[in-house]
Amino acid sequence: MQAQISLDTGSVFSLSGFFCVNRDKLKNLAAETLAELAKSDELELIYVHLLSLKNFETLNERLSTNN
Repeated sequence: MQAQISLDTGSVFSLSGFFCVNRDKLKNLAAETLAELAKSDELELIYVHLLSLKNFETLNERLSTNN
């Protein structure tokens, strides 16, 4: 996956080389698979990962206001 952050100054920062859980594929997993992920606490980690991706928006805002 790649994330790009564009600043008001025209500068662009790119972050790449990281993996991301596909939300659509996660939603389409079988109930048994979701149950296994929940029992092993992996489902919790997946949701924490997805939540952390929203921090890119905050990062973009902070970088834009500091320039």
